[in-house]
Amino acid sequence: MYIEDIIMKKTLGILVTSNNHLDKILGICKAAVHKNIEVHMFLTHLGVMITQNNRFHELESLASISICNVSFSKYGLKPPIPGIKKKDYATQSRNAIMLEDCQRYIVF
Repeated sequence: MYIEDIIMKKTLGILVTSNNHLDKILGICKAAVHKNIEVHMFLTHLGVMITQNNRFHELESLASISICNVSFSKYGLKPPIPGIKKKDYATQSRNAIMLEDCQRYIVF
């Protein structure tokens, strides 16, 4: 382990606005975790629909996931979603916090 890893945990924020890229997101998350990078994810707009994908559960061990509660209800989705706790349903302010806290940030 490098001193930089001890001093500051490497972080990646992923904003998901589309339901078309779950395979790519899983690949990036797996690569990040393999490199000891902490992943935070915020699902909004159509991105909340990936919660309905059979492979969504694979993200549970790879990332800390928050879901836009407005988008979630807009698309007629209802809890529970396996791996998502009540506190994980949030407003866009959670996305803003992620943007501020993460060293790198990508958007799908």
